[in-house]
Parts: sequence; C-alpha cells; structure tokens
Amino acid sequence: MEGGIELQSLIERVKRYSRDVLKMRPGKSWILGVSGGPDSMVLLDVFHRLQEILDLSLAVVHVNHGLRKEADLEQSFVEKQAKMRGLQCIVYRKNVRALKKKGQSLEECARVVRYACLEQARSTMNAEGILVAHHQNDVAETVLLHLVRGTGLNGLKGIQPVRNRIFRPLLTLRREEIMLYLKENGIPYCEDASNSDTYYTRNRIRGILLPLLQEAFNPQIVTALNRLADLAGEDEKALQAWTEVLWPKICREQSPERLILWAPELLRLPVGMQRRMVRKALTVMRGESGWTARDVEDVLRLAEKSGSNHRVILKKQLICRKVYQEIQFDWDEPSDSEPFCLPVDVPGSFFIEQNGKSYQLTLWNWEQIAPDRPGLFLDAQRLPEKLCLRSRRPGDVFHPAGAPGGKKLKSWMIDRKIPVSVRETTALLSGMDGTIYAVAGWAASEMAAVSEETKTVLLLEEKE
Repeated sequence: MEGGIELQSLIERVKRYSRDVLKMRPGKSWILGVSGGPDSMVLLDVFHRLQEILDLSLAVVHVNHGLRKEADLEQSFVEKQAKMRGLQCIVYRKNVRALKKKGQSLEECARVVRYACLEQARSTMNAEGILVAHHQNDVAETVLLHLVRGTGLNGLKGIQPVRNRIFRPLLTLRREEIMLYLKENGIPYCEDASNSDTYYTRNRIRGILLPLLQEAFNPQIVTALNRLADLAGEDEKALQAWTEVLWPKICREQSPERLILWAPELLRLPVGMQRRMVRKALTVMRGESGWTARDVEDVLRLAEKSGSNHRVILKKQLICRKVYQEIQFDWDEPSDSEPFCLPVDVPGSFFIEQNGKSYQLTLWNWEQIAPDRPGLFLDAQRLPEKLCLRSRRPGDVFHPAGAPGGKKLKSWMIDRKIPVSVRETTALLSGMDGTIYAVAGWAASEMAAVSEETKTVLLLEEKE
C-alpha cells in the first residue's frame, strides 16, 4: 500500500496508544461516538476489531441534529453499520435550531448537544468513557485556529487525549492514513458537504492554510504542530500544578458567593502567574468558558490601583472590586442603599429597615459596667435630648475619642479600612444639628466620651 500504511500496523498503533497513553482498562464498557463520516467510521471499524483483544464492551451512539437533509440517511447508515458489526446503536434526535441560545452559533450548539447526548448514554449505561474520532490533523487545525485568533499556552495544547471522560484513540493517526485505511478496506462513509464550505474559519484552515504550510514551508507541518501541542500541554500541566501550590497563599476566602485574592501576594508573582491566578478565580466563580485575556487584564489593572473604592464589571454578572488590599469577586452588584434617619428615645430598641440591623440604647451607672462589656459607652450628660440614628451625609465630620481633632468622616472610615459597602449602611448616633456622637459598631466621639466625671452612661449596642 502507498505510504506503507498496513492494516495490522495501523490497528496495532491504535491499540498501543489506547493502552499506553489513554490507559483504557480492559473489561469495561465504552461508548463510540459515530457520525458516519470517514473519521468516525475508522473509529468504529478499528475498535470492532480490537473489541476482543482489549476486552471491551462497545455501544454506538449517533446524534441526529436535524440540520441537513441528509441527516436521516446518515442515521440509517450508522444504524446499519453498527448492526453489521453486532453492536448496539443508540440514536438521539435533536432539533438543534430550536435549542440554539441567543449569541450561540448552530455549530457550537450542535457540538454542545452532541456531547450532552454522548454523556447521557455513558451515564445511563455506566460506561467507562466515550471514544471519539479526532486525529492529528484535527489537533493541527485547532492549534492554527487558536494562533490566528490569538492564544496563550493553554490554546497551543490543542486537543487533549483525555478530558472529562472523552477519550481520543485516533490521535496517533493523520488524516491521509485514515482515508487510505477506508480505501484499502472498502469501508463506506458519509460525506458532509458543509466540511468544504469556506465560510467557516476551520474549513479555511483545513482546505487552504494547512495545505499551503505543508507545500510551501514544511511537508511535516501536521507532525510539527502536534509536537508543539504535546510540549505546550506538558508545560501547561507543570504550571497548573504550581498554580495549585500557590493558590492557598493568594486566595484569602473562597465560597460559592464570594472569592477574595490578597493583592500584595498576587502582585509579587511573575506576570504569567498573576494571570493564572486571576483566571483560576474567574473559573471558580463562573466556570472556565467565555473568559478572555481582556477580562484577566482588567482585573490585574484593578489590583494595581490604590484606595478602597474601585471596581470592574465583568461578564456573567460578576463584579470585581479592589477594597484596600483585597480583590473581591462577588456574584451580584449590591443595590444602592437608601439613606435613613430614625429619631430615637433613650432607653429604647430600634430596627432600621434600610440596613437590616437592630440597635439598643440603655442607661447605666458607669460604676456598674463590666470592663469587658461589648458596645459603645457615651457620657449621657454630654448628649443632647433629641437624638437620631442616621446614615452618613456628604461633608460629615467626626472627632473620635482620644484623637487630637476632627476630620472628614469619609477620611476616617478610609483610614479604618471600612469597605464602601459597609460605610453606606453604618448607623451614626447624631444630634438633630448633625453632630456625630458615635459611629455604631466602631467608635465614640470625643464630644461624648466617658471620663472620670462620668456618672451615667449611654450604652449603644448593635445587633444583627
């Protein structure tokens, strides 16, 4: 045979790759994803021949997307080919056009539907994994596709041999070997006319760019690009392992609702590792797909800013804030809090709807107060008769007890590293003239501070 591709040699290569690289275990059930095209027909034929040798139990799964007039003929063809080999054939019929989401291409929707059906069959049959027919030319095309669109190391690794129970045993073969195998063994297959439509970028890479590179630059370009993918994949694994080692030092809090990175530690890392940490944070919060280099750079620019009130709105309704030394990722943007002003009587208990907190004001003999009693203590005699609990206002000035003088309340809160979202809902004990006597939960004012002359104290307690 021209090219030296012999039947047993090709099957032996697939067998060794399945056993040594994919680590496929004998005695297990496997799903074969078969579309009826040339690649999947080689997958079907080769694994039918290897079924007893590798001790495998096989079932064929075909997904009819209903996108082309030939879809029903292809379904019948696959069913017939599976029956000829004594294999069970499971068919899923899906209306991809009806399932397509806004902003999603038909091709992407079809791919998502196909893998969902394959996984459903695998789960139902309790199979070990799913075998699909990607080969070395697919890897080369994927690497080139990522290159022309712009990519990092992760994109250069191309198509992985195993991922999420998807196994690709034909990655040891080139397209020309697959076509010769079909010809030499008289194996029929279906032609998909859309594969030659140059409207699609991948088809232009397959039909124009890759042949040009092969003819004008490197006859072994497919092999070279697969080697690049292998090297990039191994480097990616090493860097990912190092990312996991560093993650606990960078991530200060992680929950389904919130994630916090510690900016000083993050910014000490090389830029490449900074990007990996941010991408991991985005993935943890909202999944791996959809993020771009711009999203990562937006977060890193935010991390370098000083101050306590910076934010960037990312995709998928994710908000990233820089709050002092923390980079906070939150699910939703908190709604703007409403200002409040609630007149209070002493003693009394009060609930403020705008911040969802309760406050209690009680009078005590100063000598009866235990030293470790929580709450803010104010000299009752130094307070005006009419008081209110209110939110902060522009221009507020606060003179904390023990300080040499007053300053803007906003500046004081910034110095105390009180986050913006907390500042807006913090209650201030104030006179009707606006004078601040206490910042609930934080500090008392010098104008109402207790002293040696104090006899009666007002205890301000904040309760959730």
